[in-house]
Amino acid sequence: MNMDAAVRRASFASNGIHLLFPHTRWRPTDYACVDTAVLPDSRHILNKMTQEEPQIRFFFPREMTPHSDEVTDREVAKYIQARPNVCFFETENFQQDGEDFQVFSAPDSVGVTEAMTVTIVLMQLAVKMGYRRLFLIGCDTNYRVPANARNLDAGSARVDHRLMLDDDNDPNHFDPCYFGRGRVWHTPNVDLMVMHYELAKKKCDEWGIEVFNAGLGGSLEVFPRVEFKQVLDTWS
Repeated sequence: MNMDAAVRRASFASNGIHLLFPHTRWRPTDYACVDTAVLPDSRHILNKMTQEEPQIRFFFPREMTPHSDEVTDREVAKYIQARPNVCFFETENFQQDGEDFQVFSAPDSVGVTEAMTVTIVLMQLAVKMGYRRLFLIGCDTNYRVPANARNLDAGSARVDHRLMLDDDNDPNHFDPCYFGRGRVWHTPNVDLMVMHYELAKKKCDEWGIEVFNAGLGGSLEVFPRVEFKQVLDTWS
């Protein structure tokens, strides 16, 4: 992946951000979806977004790596229609004790390291575009699985199970429809997410890239916090 250094501000978003679109004129400049449950399940929404929001640049892995044995077709082009604003990237398997590029891909390396959370994919994309100061908004490491969630992989040997709600009562995101009725999602592994955030911070520190948590509340304490209003002021 070869990108020129960025000379403008940008905003990166993921997964169900489209649920905000009816309520605001704001749109992210860049978007990514990588989850092996969310991407196939949301393919109709994603294809509609790529068509209706041509100014957004969309990023998807060229191939998905299932967390365990799944029937998912790994080739993402089977789900996402090619358009001028759609980019497919190569991926590198994540290895906690591996080389740098197996933890958090360097600015000048090819591809993106698979992440324990899509936010770290967005961080890698931003770094590759030349951004050296990143503000995380709306990121948390506190998840609750509702008691009425249906386990689609009950009894299987999978490490992470796919879940589904029969009502729009997602308690973990900005909209109860986010992973609401009929949407497929994985059991969250907060420990792995935090571990990867810590490794990502270490690499960013080494490269002189500043990362801040500008979210309101939440429990992500890996990165130093700054006031949300302070970040907005930098955009004015």
